[in-house]
Amino acid sequence: MKNIEELERKITAAMNQIKNGTAAPAATGIGSLFLRLKPLDEASHERLINKYKIIFQEWKSKNS
Repeated sequence: MKNIEELERKITAAMNQIKNGTAAPAATGIGSLFLRLKPLDEASHERLINKYKIIFQEWKSKNS
């Protein structure tokens, strides 16, 4: 459980960095964090990935 919460915090922090424009998605390592979270808690993974998709689309539109 502690590992899941830690991954959720890291993913949320990475999403905030992307949203604030302080880091690119690739620089945050968010993909590997999502891959580690999915087998541990699929519901949490789905919830966070949906938020990430929105943030990524906003980032993509600003940086294209």
